[in-house]
Amino acid sequence: MPPKAGNISALPPKAPRGLVRRPGSTSVPMLTVAPGGVIAAANVRLCRLLRTTKATLVGRRLDEVAADSPDKVSRMLRLFSGGTDWLVGALSLRRPDGSITDFPCQGALIRPASAAKSALVGIRLDESRGRFNLLSRQVEALNAEIRLRRQAEAALREADRRKDEFLAILGHELRNPLAPMSNAVQFLKLQREPSAATTAWAVGMMERQIGHLTRIVDDLLDVVRITQGRITLLREPVDLSDVVQRASDMLRPLIDAHRHTLTLSLPTEPLIVEGDGARLVQVVGNLLDNSAKYTEDGGRIDVALGREGDQAVLWVRDNGSGIPTELMPHVFEMFVHGARPGEGLGIGLNLCRRMIEMHRGTIAAASAGPGQGSTFTVRLPLARLSQPRPAQPVEGIAPKPRRRVLVVDDNIDVAQSFAVLLDVLGHDVRTAGDGPSAIEAARTFQPDIVFIDIGLPGMDGYEVAKRLRAEHGAKPRLVAITGYGQPQDRERSLRAGIDKHLVKPVYADALEKQLATLAT
Repeated sequence: MPPKAGNISALPPKAPRGLVRRPGSTSVPMLTVAPGGVIAAANVRLCRLLRTTKATLVGRRLDEVAADSPDKVSRMLRLFSGGTDWLVGALSLRRPDGSITDFPCQGALIRPASAAKSALVGIRLDESRGRFNLLSRQVEALNAEIRLRRQAEAALREADRRKDEFLAILGHELRNPLAPMSNAVQFLKLQREPSAATTAWAVGMMERQIGHLTRIVDDLLDVVRITQGRITLLREPVDLSDVVQRASDMLRPLIDAHRHTLTLSLPTEPLIVEGDGARLVQVVGNLLDNSAKYTEDGGRIDVALGREGDQAVLWVRDNGSGIPTELMPHVFEMFVHGARPGEGLGIGLNLCRRMIEMHRGTIAAASAGPGQGSTFTVRLPLARLSQPRPAQPVEGIAPKPRRRVLVVDDNIDVAQSFAVLLDVLGHDVRTAGDGPSAIEAARTFQPDIVFIDIGLPGMDGYEVAKRLRAEHGAKPRLVAITGYGQPQDRERSLRAGIDKHLVKPVYADALEKQLATLAT
């Protein structure tokens, strides 16, 4: 069947027998159209309806008689001439006095018996107003569906374009921190005896880049979790002043690297909200990261926190590149990285909006335009009758006990780097590269704590944990250190007897925290 054209639906009603064979019939108004759109014949019934004569109609182009646009008439004729099936459309014809009559119509290509004659398009017009109204509604519904499908197709094409662009930018963003880390490693290798200042510079730079990589991966995973409805907030009283302070401390290396001036204006009274403190730190950190990235070196970032009625309000202002007016409505959309000049994945601000909405709050962006800086405003409902938790008394610092630690990881670099780090922290460390060797090492070494990679070859970390529990009971503390951080991964760890599930990369303070939880 030929494709649909304009507002013509492709229904295949059968023409009554003899419809086209009796051009002089007065029972059904009809006409035939020759190639080129010229009316070749019109019956008496049609002439009466149009209050005209055959001589007036025959020989004229159909688009001259029709009240529809020439383009619509042309599309209808192409559709009707595409095959022998009778198709349904709608046609408006003009009388000599200028009045217009609307007809539903059926049309098909009529092939002559003689090859010497040209094929004609036969068109049967329906006088029934009720049938016309029904067909008009059907045509309107079909046109609406076509428009929706075209809009959906356009949206899919745009989403596909953004996806391709996002993947290209993702590769660029991931390589950005890898390049300076690789340069630092090569530089240290070339230094026979690197100075303390050189080592401190290299270590500080690599820490910043690792932090940047970690934020990229965490944001990507969080967007997926939120989209799939698999993220749960830990709701407890949180003081937003503490949130802002923690986020600024976390982003301080990046801000200092760009030589920005960061000012914090925090209230003397606590502003308590019910929420997930870690997620709120992530939100403020993303806003600071956004301002630091899109403000020229030596710029200014101001963070202010205050109260308006029953809401806590956070402002993050910068004097950076600003946001073009045409892109302002799309700032918080997924994969929109061009909202401000420069690079970026376009997920940080989208994640901020999603997280704030999960906390029953709002976030808005404002800018006077390119080069005029930007302001992001976050509003969160204050908790009712909530008080900040009392500060815990500071106890004397006890000496850290030396622990027996077993590290299980098939990546030799990961295992050895963990071992070196734990050795520096003062612990007795052994390593194992697979499940069987880990079980054997646990028998002879009797570790206090076992750090287990989940993705081990052959016997995975879950199975290793089950066997250690079956053989040693509850004595060794089992901690998963893995790249798998979905809720179902944590549930599997718990079912396998693992005490704690940590996601890579894991820093020294996290390792020490796990070791400190062991009974002395």
